[in-house]
Amino acid sequence: MMEWDAWIGQDDPVEVKPLAPPPHVEELETESAQRSNELRNRAEIFRRESGSFRLPSAKYRSDFTPEEEKLDPELIKGLFRMNQKMILAGASKSGKSFMLIELALCLASGTPWIGYECKECKVLYVNLEIAGASFIKRVDDVSRIMELGQGTWNENLKILNMRGVHTNIEEMRGALIAEIISEEAETGVPYGAVILDPIYKISNGEENSAKDVGAFCANIDVICKETGAAVIFSHHHSKGDQGYKSAQDRASGSGVFARDPDTMIDMIELDIDKDTYGVMKNSYASEYWATLLDKSYSGWRDEVSEDDLNQSGALAQLYKTKAKVTDRVIAYMSQNVEADFQESMKGATPLRLEFTLREFASPDPVNMFFRYPIHILDDKGVLEAADPKSHIQGEKKEKVRAVRKSKTASCYEAMVHYIMKNGFVTYADLKAELDLMDRQVRTRVDDVMAETDEFEKVKGGGKNVTRIYFRGEAPEEKNDEN
Repeated sequence: MMEWDAWIGQDDPVEVKPLAPPPHVEELETESAQRSNELRNRAEIFRRESGSFRLPSAKYRSDFTPEEEKLDPELIKGLFRMNQKMILAGASKSGKSFMLIELALCLASGTPWIGYECKECKVLYVNLEIAGASFIKRVDDVSRIMELGQGTWNENLKILNMRGVHTNIEEMRGALIAEIISEEAETGVPYGAVILDPIYKISNGEENSAKDVGAFCANIDVICKETGAAVIFSHHHSKGDQGYKSAQDRASGSGVFARDPDTMIDMIELDIDKDTYGVMKNSYASEYWATLLDKSYSGWRDEVSEDDLNQSGALAQLYKTKAKVTDRVIAYMSQNVEADFQESMKGATPLRLEFTLREFASPDPVNMFFRYPIHILDDKGVLEAADPKSHIQGEKKEKVRAVRKSKTASCYEAMVHYIMKNGFVTYADLKAELDLMDRQVRTRVDDVMAETDEFEKVKGGGKNVTRIYFRGEAPEEKNDEN
Protein backbone atom coordinates (compact mmCIF):
# COMPACT_ATOMS: atom_id res chain seq x y z
CA MET A 1 0.00 0.00 0.00
CA MET A 2 1.34 3.42 -0.99
CA GLU A 3 2.13 5.79 1.81
CA TRP A 4 0.10 8.97 2.00
CA ASP A 5 3.04 11.29 1.38
CA ALA A 6 4.20 9.19 -1.55
CA TRP A 7 0.73 9.21 -3.11
CA ILE A 8 0.54 12.98 -2.81
CA GLY A 9 3.73 13.27 -4.62
CA GLN A 10 2.44 11.41 -7.67
CA ASP A 11 0.17 14.28 -8.79
CA ASP A 12 1.16 17.61 -10.19
CA PRO A 13 0.82 20.39 -7.66
CA VAL A 14 -2.41 22.38 -7.93
CA GLU A 15 -1.98 26.04 -8.56
CA VAL A 16 -3.96 28.05 -6.03
CA LYS A 17 -5.08 31.41 -7.35
CA PRO A 18 -5.25 34.24 -4.85
CA LEU A 19 -8.77 35.37 -3.87
CA ALA A 20 -10.01 38.66 -5.24
CA PRO A 21 -10.06 41.34 -2.61
CA PRO A 22 -13.49 41.88 -1.03
CA PRO A 23 -15.44 44.92 -2.21
CA HIS A 24 -15.29 47.93 -0.03
CA VAL A 25 -18.34 48.69 2.15
CA GLU A 26 -18.79 51.93 0.28
CA GLU A 27 -19.09 50.09 -3.01
CA LEU A 28 -21.74 47.76 -1.58
CA GLU A 29 -23.73 50.66 -0.21
CA THR A 30 -23.60 52.47 -3.55
CA GLU A 31 -24.71 49.37 -5.41
CA SER A 32 -27.62 48.81 -2.98
CA ALA A 33 -28.73 52.42 -3.24
CA GLN A 34 -28.74 52.23 -7.02
CA ARG A 35 -30.84 49.07 -6.92
CA SER A 36 -33.29 50.67 -4.47
CA ASN A 37 -33.65 53.75 -6.67
CA GLU A 38 -34.33 51.60 -9.71
CA LEU A 39 -37.06 49.70 -7.85
CA ARG A 40 -38.63 52.91 -6.53
CA ASN A 41 -38.72 54.38 -10.01
CA ARG A 42 -40.38 51.23 -11.37
CA ALA A 43 -42.89 51.24 -8.51
CA GLU A 44 -43.74 54.87 -9.22
CA ILE A 45 -44.41 54.04 -12.88
CA PHE A 46 -46.88 51.31 -11.89
CA ARG A 47 -48.42 53.55 -9.23
CA ARG A 48 -49.14 56.23 -11.86
CA GLU A 49 -50.70 53.55 -14.07
CA SER A 50 -53.18 52.70 -11.27
CA GLY A 51 -54.45 56.29 -11.19
CA SER A 52 -56.10 57.26 -7.92
CA PHE A 53 -56.34 53.69 -6.64
CA ARG A 54 -54.15 52.93 -3.63
CA LEU A 55 -53.69 49.70 -1.71
CA PRO A 56 -54.00 49.72 2.09
CA SER A 57 -50.70 49.35 3.94
CA ALA A 58 -49.31 45.83 4.24
CA LYS A 59 -48.24 45.03 7.81
CA TYR A 60 -46.26 42.46 9.72
CA ARG A 61 -48.39 40.40 12.08
CA SER A 62 -46.89 42.15 15.10
CA ASP A 63 -47.91 45.57 13.77
CA PHE A 64 -51.67 45.00 13.87
CA THR A 65 -53.42 46.90 16.65
CA PRO A 66 -55.98 45.40 19.07
CA GLU A 67 -58.65 47.39 17.27
CA GLU A 68 -57.72 45.80 13.93
CA GLU A 69 -57.81 42.32 15.49
CA LYS A 70 -61.27 42.82 16.93
CA LEU A 71 -63.92 40.68 15.22
CA ASP A 72 -67.24 42.25 14.28
CA PRO A 73 -70.15 41.21 16.51
CA GLU A 74 -72.22 38.20 15.43
CA LEU A 75 -75.66 39.25 14.23
CA ILE A 76 -76.85 35.65 13.85
CA LYS A 77 -74.84 33.45 16.19
CA GLY A 78 -72.71 30.95 14.33
CA LEU A 79 -73.88 32.18 10.91
CA PHE A 80 -73.25 35.84 10.25
CA ARG A 81 -71.48 38.99 11.51
CA MET A 82 -71.97 42.73 11.13
CA ASN A 83 -70.14 44.26 8.17
CA GLN A 84 -70.63 41.06 6.17
CA LYS A 85 -72.78 39.99 3.20
CA MET A 86 -75.45 37.32 3.19
CA ILE A 87 -77.52 35.96 0.30
CA LEU A 88 -80.80 34.05 0.60
CA ALA A 89 -81.47 32.12 -2.60
CA GLY A 90 -84.65 30.24 -3.43
CA ALA A 91 -87.25 29.49 -6.08
CA SER A 92 -89.68 32.19 -7.13
CA LYS A 93 -92.77 32.34 -4.88
CA SER A 94 -91.07 30.11 -2.26
CA GLY A 95 -91.54 32.62 0.54
CA LYS A 96 -88.15 34.35 0.44
CA SER A 97 -89.61 37.75 1.32
CA PHE A 98 -91.55 36.26 4.22
CA MET A 99 -88.34 34.59 5.41
CA LEU A 100 -86.51 37.93 5.30
CA ILE A 101 -89.38 39.69 7.08
CA GLU A 102 -89.10 37.07 9.82
CA LEU A 103 -85.35 37.69 10.00
CA ALA A 104 -85.85 41.47 10.13
CA LEU A 105 -88.33 41.14 13.00
CA CYS A 106 -86.06 38.73 14.87
CA LEU A 107 -83.06 41.06 14.54
CA ALA A 108 -85.12 44.09 15.52
CA SER A 109 -86.50 42.33 18.61
CA GLY A 110 -83.51 40.15 19.51
CA THR A 111 -85.58 36.99 18.99
CA PRO A 112 -84.10 33.68 17.73
CA TRP A 113 -84.49 33.04 13.98
CA ILE A 114 -84.80 29.45 12.67
CA GLY A 115 -83.29 28.32 15.96
CA TYR A 116 -80.30 30.73 15.91
CA GLU A 117 -79.80 33.55 18.41
CA CYS A 118 -80.02 37.05 16.96
CA LYS A 119 -78.32 40.17 18.29
CA GLU A 120 -80.87 42.95 18.69
CA CYS A 121 -80.08 45.76 16.27
CA LYS A 122 -81.63 48.40 14.05
CA VAL A 123 -82.68 47.12 10.61
CA LEU A 124 -83.39 48.92 7.34
CA TYR A 125 -85.60 46.86 5.02
CA VAL A 126 -85.39 48.08 1.41
CA ASN A 127 -88.51 46.67 -0.27
CA LEU A 128 -87.96 46.83 -4.02
CA GLU A 129 -90.76 44.61 -5.33
CA ILE A 130 -93.97 44.61 -3.29
CA ALA A 131 -96.53 47.45 -3.20
CA GLY A 132 -96.02 49.51 -0.05
CA ALA A 133 -99.38 48.81 1.63
CA SER A 134 -99.12 45.09 0.84
CA PHE A 135 -95.65 44.94 2.33
CA ILE A 136 -96.76 46.65 5.53
CA LYS A 137 -99.62 44.17 5.84
CA ARG A 138 -97.13 41.30 5.44
CA VAL A 139 -95.00 42.68 8.25
CA ASP A 140 -98.05 43.00 10.52
CA ASP A 141 -99.31 39.49 9.66
CA VAL A 142 -95.95 37.86 10.29
CA SER A 143 -95.46 39.80 13.52
CA ARG A 144 -98.89 38.74 14.80
CA ILE A 145 -98.46 35.05 14.07
CA MET A 146 -94.92 35.05 15.49
CA GLU A 147 -96.45 36.68 18.59
CA LEU A 148 -94.04 39.60 18.44
CA GLY A 149 -95.89 42.70 19.59
CA GLN A 150 -95.17 45.82 17.57
CA GLY A 151 -93.64 47.41 20.65
CA THR A 152 -90.84 44.82 20.66
CA TRP A 153 -89.49 45.79 17.23
CA ASN A 154 -91.00 49.06 15.98
CA GLU A 155 -88.16 51.31 17.18
CA ASN A 156 -85.57 49.05 15.51
CA LEU A 157 -87.14 48.47 12.09
CA LYS A 158 -87.42 51.02 9.30
CA ILE A 159 -89.02 50.20 5.95
CA LEU A 160 -87.99 51.85 2.69
CA ASN A 161 -90.62 51.09 0.03
CA MET A 162 -89.10 51.51 -3.44
CA ARG A 163 -91.45 49.69 -5.80
CA GLY A 164 -91.64 51.70 -9.02
CA VAL A 165 -88.32 53.48 -8.43
CA HIS A 166 -86.13 52.64 -11.42
CA THR A 167 -82.47 52.51 -10.37
CA ASN A 168 -79.51 50.20 -9.93
CA ILE A 169 -77.04 49.51 -7.13
CA GLU A 170 -74.38 51.81 -8.55
CA GLU A 171 -76.76 54.78 -8.81
CA MET A 172 -78.36 54.27 -5.39
CA ARG A 173 -75.19 53.33 -3.48
CA GLY A 174 -74.31 56.85 -2.35
CA ALA A 175 -77.90 57.72 -1.42
CA LEU A 176 -78.26 54.49 0.54
CA ILE A 177 -75.02 55.07 2.45
CA ALA A 178 -76.16 58.62 3.23
CA GLU A 179 -79.51 57.30 4.52
CA ILE A 180 -77.77 54.78 6.76
CA ILE A 181 -75.22 57.12 8.32
CA SER A 182 -77.77 59.94 8.67
CA GLU A 183 -79.89 57.66 10.86
CA GLU A 184 -76.96 57.19 13.21
CA ALA A 185 -76.30 60.96 13.22
CA GLU A 186 -79.93 61.68 14.12
CA THR A 187 -80.57 58.93 16.67
CA GLY A 188 -77.11 57.88 17.87
CA VAL A 189 -77.98 54.27 16.96
CA PRO A 190 -76.40 52.76 13.82
CA TYR A 191 -78.08 50.25 11.57
CA GLY A 192 -76.85 46.71 12.19
CA ALA A 193 -78.37 45.22 9.05
CA VAL A 194 -79.69 46.37 5.68
CA ILE A 195 -81.96 44.03 3.70
CA LEU A 196 -82.25 44.44 -0.08
CA ASP A 197 -85.20 42.45 -1.43
CA PRO A 198 -84.84 41.35 -4.21
CA ILE A 199 -81.59 42.24 -5.95
CA TYR A 200 -82.71 41.62 -9.53
CA LYS A 201 -84.51 44.95 -9.24
CA ILE A 202 -81.24 46.85 -8.77
CA SER A 203 -78.71 44.69 -10.63
CA ASN A 204 -76.80 46.51 -13.34
CA GLY A 205 -75.53 44.27 -16.12
CA GLU A 206 -76.02 40.59 -16.91
CA GLU A 207 -76.52 38.19 -14.02
CA ASN A 208 -74.64 35.51 -16.00
CA SER A 209 -71.58 37.77 -16.32
CA ALA A 210 -68.96 37.19 -13.63
CA LYS A 211 -67.68 40.73 -14.27
CA ASP A 212 -71.11 42.37 -13.82
CA VAL A 213 -71.99 40.30 -10.74
CA GLY A 214 -68.54 41.02 -9.31
CA ALA A 215 -69.18 44.76 -9.79
CA PHE A 216 -72.54 44.41 -8.02
CA CYS A 217 -70.90 42.65 -5.06
CA ALA A 218 -68.15 45.30 -4.98
CA ASN A 219 -70.84 47.96 -4.52
CA ILE A 220 -72.26 45.96 -1.62
CA ASP A 221 -68.74 45.85 -0.14
CA VAL A 222 -68.59 49.64 -0.27
CA ILE A 223 -71.91 49.91 1.61
CA CYS A 224 -70.62 47.55 4.30
CA LYS A 225 -67.29 49.39 4.60
CA GLU A 226 -68.75 52.88 4.77
CA THR A 227 -71.57 52.06 7.22
CA GLY A 228 -70.37 49.07 9.24
CA ALA A 229 -73.74 47.44 8.64
CA ALA A 230 -74.31 43.93 7.34
CA VAL A 231 -76.07 43.66 3.98
CA ILE A 232 -78.55 40.84 3.36
CA PHE A 233 -80.12 40.30 -0.06
CA SER A 234 -82.38 37.78 -1.77
CA HIS A 235 -81.92 36.16 -5.16
CA HIS A 236 -83.85 33.63 -7.22
CA HIS A 237 -82.95 30.14 -8.41
CA SER A 238 -82.16 29.55 -12.06
CA LYS A 239 -84.83 28.06 -14.29
CA GLY A 240 -85.27 24.30 -14.52
CA ASP A 241 -84.84 21.43 -12.10
CA GLN A 242 -82.87 22.30 -8.96
CA GLY A 243 -83.41 19.16 -6.88
CA TYR A 244 -80.11 17.42 -7.48
CA LYS A 245 -77.82 20.42 -7.80
CA SER A 246 -75.61 21.37 -4.90
CA ALA A 247 -76.87 24.34 -2.87
CA GLN A 248 -74.12 26.64 -4.24
CA ASP A 249 -75.17 25.97 -7.85
CA ARG A 250 -78.87 26.76 -7.62
CA ALA A 251 -78.76 30.56 -7.62
CA SER A 252 -79.42 32.05 -11.04
CA GLY A 253 -76.54 33.55 -12.97
CA SER A 254 -72.82 33.71 -12.28
CA GLY A 255 -71.23 31.56 -9.62
CA VAL A 256 -69.96 34.79 -8.05
CA PHE A 257 -73.35 34.98 -6.30
CA ALA A 258 -72.37 31.85 -4.36
CA ARG A 259 -68.67 32.57 -3.87
CA ASP A 260 -68.71 36.23 -2.88
CA PRO A 261 -71.07 36.46 0.14
CA ASP A 262 -69.80 35.51 3.60
CA THR A 263 -73.00 33.56 4.24
CA MET A 264 -75.12 31.80 1.65
CA ILE A 265 -78.46 30.27 2.62
CA ASP A 266 -80.26 28.25 -0.03
CA MET A 267 -83.94 27.37 0.31
CA ILE A 268 -85.35 24.46 -1.69
CA GLU A 269 -88.69 22.65 -1.69
CA LEU A 270 -88.73 19.02 -0.53
CA ASP A 271 -90.50 16.04 -2.06
CA ILE A 272 -93.08 14.36 0.17
CA ASP A 273 -92.79 10.72 -0.89
CA LYS A 274 -94.78 7.84 0.56
CA ASP A 275 -92.37 7.15 3.42
CA THR A 276 -92.07 10.79 4.45
CA TYR A 277 -95.84 11.23 4.28
CA GLY A 278 -96.24 8.21 6.58
CA VAL A 279 -93.78 9.61 9.12
CA MET A 280 -95.57 12.96 9.09
CA LYS A 281 -99.00 11.37 9.53
CA ASN A 282 -97.78 9.20 12.41
CA SER A 283 -96.18 12.22 14.12
CA TYR A 284 -99.38 14.25 13.79
CA ALA A 285 -101.52 11.42 15.15
CA SER A 286 -99.07 10.64 17.98
CA GLU A 287 -99.24 14.25 19.13
CA TYR A 288 -103.05 14.09 19.03
CA TRP A 289 -103.28 10.94 21.19
CA ALA A 290 -100.58 12.14 23.59
CA THR A 291 -102.42 15.44 24.11
CA LEU A 292 -105.66 13.53 24.75
CA LEU A 293 -103.97 11.27 27.29
CA ASP A 294 -102.27 14.22 29.01
CA LYS A 295 -105.64 15.87 29.59
CA SER A 296 -107.17 12.91 31.42
CA TYR A 297 -104.51 10.50 32.67
CA SER A 298 -101.46 11.77 34.54
CA GLY A 299 -98.49 9.43 34.71
CA TRP A 300 -99.42 7.48 31.59
CA ARG A 301 -96.01 8.16 30.03
CA ASP A 302 -94.35 5.93 32.62
CA GLU A 303 -96.38 2.99 31.33
CA VAL A 304 -95.06 3.01 27.76
CA SER A 305 -91.67 2.47 26.15
CA GLU A 306 -89.71 5.18 24.36
CA ASP A 307 -90.64 3.65 21.03
CA ASP A 308 -94.36 3.56 21.79
CA LEU A 309 -94.32 7.24 22.76
CA ASN A 310 -93.83 7.94 19.05
CA GLN A 311 -96.21 5.33 17.66
CA SER A 312 -99.74 6.58 17.07
CA GLY A 313 -101.19 3.07 17.00
CA ALA A 314 -99.77 2.18 20.42
CA LEU A 315 -101.02 5.44 21.93
CA ALA A 316 -104.46 4.93 20.42
CA GLN A 317 -104.65 1.48 22.01
CA LEU A 318 -103.54 2.89 25.37
CA TYR A 319 -106.27 5.52 25.17
CA LYS A 320 -108.79 2.82 24.31
CA THR A 321 -107.81 0.85 27.43
CA LYS A 322 -107.87 3.83 29.79
CA ALA A 323 -111.03 5.41 28.37
CA LYS A 324 -112.74 2.01 28.09
CA VAL A 325 -114.04 2.65 24.59
CA THR A 326 -114.55 0.25 21.70
CA ASP A 327 -112.44 -0.35 18.62
CA ARG A 328 -115.17 1.30 16.61
CA VAL A 329 -114.81 4.53 18.59
CA ILE A 330 -111.03 4.48 18.15
CA ALA A 331 -111.42 3.88 14.41
CA TYR A 332 -113.83 6.81 14.13
CA MET A 333 -111.48 9.09 16.07
CA SER A 334 -108.51 7.95 13.94
CA GLN A 335 -110.40 8.81 10.75
CA ASN A 336 -111.04 12.31 12.07
CA VAL A 337 -107.36 12.70 13.00
CA GLU A 338 -106.30 11.68 9.48
CA ALA A 339 -108.78 14.11 7.94
CA ASP A 340 -107.40 16.90 10.14
CA PHE A 341 -103.86 15.95 9.12
CA GLN A 342 -104.71 16.08 5.43
CA GLU A 343 -106.34 19.47 5.93
CA SER A 344 -103.24 20.73 7.73
CA MET A 345 -101.10 19.70 4.77
CA LYS A 346 -103.02 21.93 2.36
CA GLY A 347 -100.91 24.97 1.56
CA ALA A 348 -97.96 23.67 3.62
CA THR A 349 -94.75 23.71 1.59
CA PRO A 350 -91.89 21.58 2.98
CA LEU A 351 -88.54 23.35 2.67
CA ARG A 352 -84.90 22.83 3.53
CA LEU A 353 -82.33 25.54 4.26
CA GLU A 354 -78.72 24.67 3.44
CA PHE A 355 -75.80 26.82 4.57
CA THR A 356 -72.47 27.71 2.95
CA LEU A 357 -70.37 29.82 5.33
CA ARG A 358 -66.97 31.48 5.00
CA GLU A 359 -66.16 32.22 8.63
CA PHE A 360 -68.07 29.56 10.54
CA ALA A 361 -68.41 25.80 10.19
CA SER A 362 -71.46 25.07 8.03
CA PRO A 363 -74.24 23.61 10.21
CA ASP A 364 -76.64 20.82 9.32
CA PRO A 365 -79.55 21.78 7.05
CA VAL A 366 -82.71 23.13 8.69
CA ASN A 367 -86.06 21.66 7.62
CA MET A 368 -89.32 23.58 7.91
CA PHE A 369 -92.79 24.13 6.51
CA PHE A 370 -93.97 27.35 4.95
CA ARG A 371 -97.55 27.89 6.07
CA TYR A 372 -98.57 31.31 4.87
CA PRO A 373 -97.33 33.71 6.06
CA ILE A 374 -94.56 32.19 8.24
CA HIS A 375 -92.05 29.35 8.26
CA ILE A 376 -92.42 26.72 10.98
CA LEU A 377 -89.43 24.60 12.03
CA ASP A 378 -89.69 20.82 11.69
CA ASP A 379 -88.82 20.18 15.34
CA LYS A 380 -89.94 16.53 15.13
CA GLY A 381 -87.57 15.55 12.33
CA VAL A 382 -90.31 14.30 10.01
CA LEU A 383 -88.56 15.80 6.96
CA GLU A 384 -85.14 14.37 7.83
CA ALA A 385 -85.18 11.73 5.07
CA ALA A 386 -87.02 13.81 2.45
CA ASP A 387 -85.20 14.53 -0.82
CA PRO A 388 -85.16 17.90 -2.60
CA LYS A 389 -88.07 18.12 -5.00
CA SER A 390 -87.05 17.19 -8.52
CA HIS A 391 -88.27 15.59 -11.70
CA ILE A 392 -84.86 14.11 -12.41
CA GLN A 393 -84.44 10.41 -11.76
CA GLY A 394 -81.70 7.85 -12.20
CA GLU A 395 -78.05 8.68 -11.68
CA LYS A 396 -78.52 12.10 -10.05
CA LYS A 397 -81.04 10.69 -7.62
CA GLU A 398 -78.45 8.12 -6.56
CA LYS A 399 -76.16 10.97 -5.52
CA VAL A 400 -78.72 12.09 -2.95
CA ARG A 401 -79.14 8.52 -1.77
CA ALA A 402 -75.37 8.38 -1.27
CA VAL A 403 -75.57 11.39 1.06
CA ARG A 404 -78.31 9.69 3.06
CA LYS A 405 -76.20 6.54 3.21
CA SER A 406 -73.26 8.51 4.61
CA LYS A 407 -75.51 9.71 7.44
CA THR A 408 -76.49 6.12 8.12
CA ALA A 409 -72.81 5.16 8.17
CA SER A 410 -72.10 7.83 10.82
CA CYS A 411 -74.88 6.40 12.98
CA TYR A 412 -73.55 2.86 12.48
CA GLU A 413 -70.06 3.92 13.60
CA ALA A 414 -71.44 5.67 16.68
CA MET A 415 -73.50 2.61 17.62
CA VAL A 416 -70.48 0.31 17.35
CA HIS A 417 -68.32 2.75 19.37
CA TYR A 418 -70.74 2.86 22.32
CA ILE A 419 -71.47 -0.87 22.30
CA MET A 420 -67.77 -1.68 22.31
CA LYS A 421 -67.29 0.76 25.19
CA ASN A 422 -70.34 0.08 27.37
CA GLY A 423 -71.86 -3.14 26.03
CA PHE A 424 -74.92 -1.29 24.70
CA VAL A 425 -76.01 2.05 23.28
CA THR A 426 -79.11 4.16 23.98
CA TYR A 427 -80.98 6.71 21.91
CA ALA A 428 -79.75 9.40 24.31
CA ASP A 429 -76.11 8.41 23.60
CA LEU A 430 -76.65 8.72 19.86
CA LYS A 431 -78.60 11.95 20.19
CA ALA A 432 -75.66 13.57 22.00
CA GLU A 433 -73.02 12.02 19.73
CA LEU A 434 -74.72 12.91 16.43
CA ASP A 435 -76.31 16.18 17.63
CA LEU A 436 -79.76 15.23 16.34
CA MET A 437 -83.35 15.41 17.51
CA ASP A 438 -85.17 12.38 18.92
CA ARG A 439 -87.06 11.62 15.72
CA GLN A 440 -83.92 11.95 13.61
CA VAL A 441 -82.00 9.53 15.85
CA ARG A 442 -84.75 6.92 15.66
CA THR A 443 -84.93 7.27 11.88
CA ARG A 444 -81.16 6.76 11.58
CA VAL A 445 -81.21 3.72 13.87
CA ASP A 446 -84.11 2.22 11.92
CA ASP A 447 -82.16 2.77 8.68
CA VAL A 448 -79.09 1.04 10.13
CA MET A 449 -81.10 -1.91 11.41
CA ALA A 450 -82.86 -2.24 8.07
CA GLU A 451 -79.49 -2.60 6.33
CA THR A 452 -77.80 -5.01 8.76
CA ASP A 453 -78.79 -7.67 11.27
CA GLU A 454 -75.80 -6.99 13.53
CA PHE A 455 -77.87 -5.25 16.18
CA GLU A 456 -80.68 -6.18 18.52
CA LYS A 457 -82.99 -3.70 20.23
CA VAL A 458 -84.34 -4.28 23.74
CA LYS A 459 -87.29 -2.00 24.37
CA GLY A 460 -87.56 -0.19 27.65
CA GLY A 461 -90.66 0.27 29.70
CA GLY A 462 -91.57 2.73 32.41
CA LYS A 463 -88.28 4.23 33.61
CA ASN A 464 -86.13 1.70 31.71
CA VAL A 465 -84.66 3.07 28.51
CA THR A 466 -84.40 1.21 25.24
CA ARG A 467 -80.96 -0.34 24.71
CA ILE A 468 -79.30 -1.65 21.55
CA TYR A 469 -76.80 -4.54 21.69
CA PHE A 470 -74.85 -6.62 19.20
CA ARG A 471 -77.12 -9.49 18.17
CA GLY A 472 -76.74 -12.43 20.54
CA GLU A 473 -75.28 -10.30 23.34
CA ALA A 474 -78.52 -8.86 24.74
CA PRO A 475 -79.48 -10.07 28.24
CA GLU A 476 -81.83 -13.05 28.27
CA GLU A 477 -84.47 -11.19 30.28
CA LYS A 478 -85.08 -8.95 27.29
CA ASN A 479 -88.52 -7.56 26.64
CA ASP A 480 -90.75 -10.01 24.81
CA GLU A 481 -92.10 -7.18 22.65
CA ASN A 482 -88.85 -7.02 20.70
